[in-house]
Amino acid sequence: MAIIAVRTNTGLVTENAYNKGLAYNTIIHAGDQQKSLGWHSDLSFTSAGNKIGVDFFLTDHNNMALDKADVKLWLVRPTQAGMDQSLVMKSQTSGHYSVESVLPISGVWEARVSATINGQNYQTVKRVIVP
Repeated sequence: MAIIAVRTNTGLVTENAYNKGLAYNTIIHAGDQQKSLGWHSDLSFTSAGNKIGVDFFLTDHNNMALDKADVKLWLVRPTQAGMDQSLVMKSQTSGHYSVESVLPISGVWEARVSATINGQNYQTVKRVIVP
């Protein structure tokens, strides 16, 4: 077990930890800005085999659908490097965005979404288990 642990663990918990530490106040400020927007989202998944469908719904503080957002999705394998995917979600109907992808393996994945409208950014993260 020790040999496997040494050969498979990179030892890194966070990439660029020093730089992220320096930018800590900037990250806190961005989180405060997101809260002040009052935007809300729903992130859902469907899967069939190794194919996954991701749906994202975005509303403003009045629960009105937000259209024309630039929405990006990162599918990240938290336990294994080298399998991450970066995708652009396409607008479907009022406030709905979606994308499909084929994942290399099943298991735990993290979906990270970033939606930007007129320089205002909203981010959310959700873990999903793909059978």
